[in-house]
Amino acid sequence: KEEWRSIIRQLTAAGFLCLDSEGYGGLAITGTGHALLRDDADFQYRQDTIKASTSSSKTSSGRKGTTAAPPDLSNNDTALFGRLKELRLRLAKERGVPAYVIFPDKTLADMARRRPQNVAEFAEVNGVGAAKLKKFAAPFLDIIVSEQ
Repeated sequence: KEEWRSIIRQLTAAGFLCLDSEGYGGLAITGTGHALLRDDADFQYRQDTIKASTSSSKTSSGRKGTTAAPPDLSNNDTALFGRLKELRLRLAKERGVPAYVIFPDKTLADMARRRPQNVAEFAEVNGVGAAKLKKFAAPFLDIIVSEQ
């Protein structure tokens, strides 16, 4: 599993793959990647020499470690940030996508700071575009408004 992750990271870094933001954060083959498939380009795989950590603790975004609330949040904002992360994780599991695809921590922190009260204010949160506004404004606003 770790070896495949390494190969994918290297293919991405070499420009053969790119992040497909419209495809729920998946990967897409670039023009250079298609050339590799046609055997018109070379890819030299470097085997990792550092062993992956054996830690089993993962955050809601799937990454190892603990993702704490940003230090500039007040105690009330930190509590709201935690509730928003719980909602994000539930929505991500329902959709079968990583949590960061719903919203990254930076966006949740901005929601906790701003505490938008309606769709127009929610649209002003950093990281909320038209598509995410339409999909996710209602459940996130429900949590934020209930915290008042």
